[in-house]
Amino acid sequence: MVDEGSSAEDIDAQRHWTFQNLTDWFLENKKSDEFRSYDRAEGALNKFNEVFGSRLVRSIKPLEIEKYQKDRIEVGRKRATVDYEITYAKQAVKVGFENDKVGVKAFKAFNRIKKLLVTGTNARDRKFSANEFIKLLDKAPEHLRHVLIVAINTGMRKGEIRKLKWSMVDPDLKFFRLPAEIIKEGRKTTKPKVIPVSNNVRRVLVALRRPQVVKTGRTDHVFTYRGEPIKSSGGLRRSFKKACEDAKIPYGAKVKNGVQFRDIRTTVKTWMLNAGVREAYRDTILGHSLKGMDKYYIKPDETNIAGAMTLYTDWLNAQLGDEFGQRLVNMVG
Repeated sequence: MVDEGSSAEDIDAQRHWTFQNLTDWFLENKKSDEFRSYDRAEGALNKFNEVFGSRLVRSIKPLEIEKYQKDRIEVGRKRATVDYEITYAKQAVKVGFENDKVGVKAFKAFNRIKKLLVTGTNARDRKFSANEFIKLLDKAPEHLRHVLIVAINTGMRKGEIRKLKWSMVDPDLKFFRLPAEIIKEGRKTTKPKVIPVSNNVRRVLVALRRPQVVKTGRTDHVFTYRGEPIKSSGGLRRSFKKACEDAKIPYGAKVKNGVQFRDIRTTVKTWMLNAGVREAYRDTILGHSLKGMDKYYIKPDETNIAGAMTLYTDWLNAQLGDEFGQRLVNMVG
């Protein structure tokens, strides 16, 4: 059964598309939209297509998808991994449905599938100590040091830092203005994220603007490796892992007390709390939605969040000590 009012082309898609056809169409459209998680989506959908790629989308039943979840767990995949695979499969079907490429029957079949993990149960609680972070900076290569300094001062995600362009930086170096398409929250809010630039981060920006570091005309990206944009997260992950190993800091989600890059963000939000930054300002800087009635009645402006960032930066510099200040001078000039 096809949906009434669909074009002949859409009717053909609803009748004859396999899940691989849907995947190819979905990824092609998302690639042109600068899909924030394109690589992750492609990997997840490739796994799903190993089982369902040749199947007609309209023929896939909920019980079969639930069996897929069970089978993936039995071969040793984590619940979070399986949830990612199902999430992107559901997203492809949803977008297909909204564009008349998938019928209502298929949409309902996928929409009823639930995640294996209860929300919040996969949250990490690992944080860096000040001493660990100093040791990590000492062992990090130059391009990673710049990224780490910005991360610990702003709480920005790795992908946000990697995709940051000079066109997103105020000329006076006072704020980053991240467009919705490069931030996680942008998929839901379509709003840009404004992040105050602290004195520590400003030092990095000034250093990177120097002609010997940025080759004019090569790229608009702020952070580069050998003069080229850091196109995937894999390169930073490998550099981060090597720096952790050299600094004798346990690395990895499967290692006891191991760290991951995303733990810097947890550290920043915790340290902002310790610094006395108000919750509404913390959430605004990190891009989190305000909670409860705050989202209706509290509207932090740029002056508010800039003041909050100064409060955090002063606290951070005191915690990391004079050695951090000197390292910052030595690292970025």
